[in-house]
Amino acid sequence: MFKIGSVIAKKHVDEDDETAVMGVDLMKKIKGMRVLAVEDYSPANDADIKKFTEGVYDSGFDNLFMFKNAETDVHFMMRDDGDKIKNLVILVRSEENGLMLMNMKSKLKKSEIAELIKTTVKNANDSGDDYYDEVEPEVEKPKEEEKKPVKKTPRA
Repeated sequence: MFKIGSVIAKKHVDEDDETAVMGVDLMKKIKGMRVLAVEDYSPANDADIKKFTEGVYDSGFDNLFMFKNAETDVHFMMRDDGDKIKNLVILVRSEENGLMLMNMKSKLKKSEIAELIKTTVKNANDSGDDYYDEVEPEVEKPKEEEKKPVKKTPRA
């Protein structure tokens, strides 16, 4: 399905858009994807998420990264074979927004993903987008008050 989709997308992609061309080329290396989405509530609690992620780790996956705050859990887990990503599992759970679980099988190389990210950031910076720039907010300095001359009176 992804190979057919990449052939169709290749005909419609702007050849000048380096990121889009790279993305379409990488799409050919996706062998399959399963997605489960539940909207508006999460049927899984913290204990269910912990049990699930432990099971994924026990089956040979590594933690790519994990983010957790009061409302949301995000887990990226992968199983690789050297430089190739064989499986990628993404789990996003939010009490308010729901649950999303994705399992992708692929032949993607880590170096190809890194190059895609590098190109995307470079192109965004070249185009003037500031999504990836760390910009310090400008702080307006208080205006210096004019100093009035001080009259000195001689003391006896």
